Amino acid sequence: MASDWQSAARAVSVMMAMALAGCAHQLAVTYSCDPPGATLFEPTTGQSFPCPTTLYYEINQAQLNQHAATLSGLTARWVSGATKSVPQVNVNLGNGFSQQMTFVRPLVPGAQIDANYALGVQRNRIMEERNAIMQRRNDPVQCIKYPIGTRIYTQCSRE
Repeated sequence: MASDWQSAARAVSVMMAMALAGCAHQLAVTYSCDPPGATLFEPTTGQSFPCPTTLYYEINQAQLNQHAATLSGLTARWVSGATKSVPQVNVNLGNGFSQQMTFVRPLVPGAQIDANYALGVQRNRIMEERNAIMQRRNDPVQCIKYPIGTRIYTQCSRE
């Protein structure tokens, strides 16, 4: 019996090692902005993203060996026109494959505009969550009754 168990354990370890060897490593970086509501721009691709957002990056073997990766820079732009740019993002992979970075708005005119916009974004998010809860409350409930012996059981679920 022990030899069957050991053989199975060896087979599982070999399969796990083979699976891990072929896995591509992906880094997730969650970018947030303070105050919230800015838009992130990636100059190398021209793409824009709402802040907060999570971007995913493929990590190659050389970066894994160095425990570090250098990612393309980003610019955060708030509705007032204030911007904060970083030419590149240096990541220490020793901190894991899920990391965070916050863009803090510079101390330039227009801070009240951005703060009010952030409050509006937060209010809209709360209203969306409230509406989703109300919608679930209004969803019809379907019940099925089935007898077992002398008892009747009821099972209900929302569609």
